[in-house]
Amino acid sequence: MAEVLKLDLPGSLSQVTHLRDAVADTLRMLKGVEDAESICYNVQLAAQEIAVNIVEHAYKGGRDPERQRIRATLSVFQRPRRIEIELRDSGAPFNPTLMPDPLLDDVHEGGYGVFLARTLLDELACERESSGNCWRLIKNIP
Repeated sequence: MAEVLKLDLPGSLSQVTHLRDAVADTLRMLKGVEDAESICYNVQLAAQEIAVNIVEHAYKGGRDPERQRIRATLSVFQRPRRIEIELRDSGAPFNPTLMPDPLLDDVHEGGYGVFLARTLLDELACERESSGNCWRLIKNIP
């Protein structure tokens, strides 16, 4: 059985902080987590990076945030302990498997979001559905 929190946010950068706060609130449901602060920060950063990509790329900068929504479902499972986050958008298709890892010796702005999320999470996937993209972020909690 999972504890579930759902959000329906306007697709704008200013609203991404609500997702970050919801991740922290959701992870607080798990008791006795070693290094909870670090795990929370990593999951928040990964979710934030994907949400920013949705606004900037799927929604081309969030020109119409009231129509361009990010629908988030955050689920915490006690056994095995994990958090699963689904982020849904109705924007342009995106396939994260086509994104190469950035060249870390060649520092430039942008291009690190999917790489960071892949690194910080146990699973990251994006599927195209009839209504848009569905991102699935999973972090197992030791």
